[in-house]
Amino acid sequence: MMSASMDEATLVRWGRALGAVAARTPVFVALEGPLGSGKTTLVRAACEGAGVADVVTSPTYTLVHRYGSDPPIHHADLYRISARHQLLELGWDDLVAGESTVFVE
Repeated sequence: MMSASMDEATLVRWGRALGAVAARTPVFVALEGPLGSGKTTLVRAACEGAGVADVVTSPTYTLVHRYGSDPPIHHADLYRISARHQLLELGWDDLVAGESTVFVE
């Protein structure tokens, strides 16, 4: 399910452009939407735009995925985080303090 205002092809083009920027400078992106709305599609496209060849999947069960190496792109799903200590145990401080791009659902 995609937004009525943006089809998948447009989302992918936008994501690739965002990834090209993310390859040069850290970016923080907050993603919100129901299952199937294109959040992982956007991250996959951003990784492509940044030159990352890794297979990009949803971090629903692992909570955080790291793609590429210099600088990395992180994709976090915080849906199941219910307390601050869980966020800290996940390494949140390192994620947001580093020189990497972070996509958060």
